[in-house]
Amino acid sequence: MATQESVRLQLRNLGASPAIMQKAEIRHLPDILMRDEVIKEFIAGTYAGGFGMLLATDRRLLFVDKKFFDLLVDDIPYSMIAAVEFDVSMIWGRVTIFTRAKNFKFKRIRKQRTLQFARYVETRMYEAQSKIQNDTPLQRLEKRKK
Repeated sequence: MATQESVRLQLRNLGASPAIMQKAEIRHLPDILMRDEVIKEFIAGTYAGGFGMLLATDRRLLFVDKKFFDLLVDDIPYSMIAAVEFDVSMIWGRVTIFTRAKNFKFKRIRKQRTLQFARYVETRMYEAQSKIQNDTPLQRLEKRKK
């Protein structure tokens, strides 16, 4: 299980600001992350439900939003992502992740975070899609049985 210290170190190394490090979502990440899971990129910003975070790990994409009484978490395999859309202005960026189940639209994201996050997620999405396409039908069936 990840520790609070290891999560904070990973986020600091990715450029998380002191304000982001104080967000309630950060305190819950050790309980959400799997053993040895590594945060590769993240964005923090506003979405239709308020403030939240999207974290791209070496295994999956995570949506995390800590409300007063609730903790909202969505676990999105890279293979379930259909598209990544992003744009940047002078200061802020916007990212939309389109999945088969629902879409995650974030805005008011630091410009540099927007670019790095979107590129990483797109790369992982394409890797996951090409891996699925290269499997034979028998290999896909065997994977489902496991």
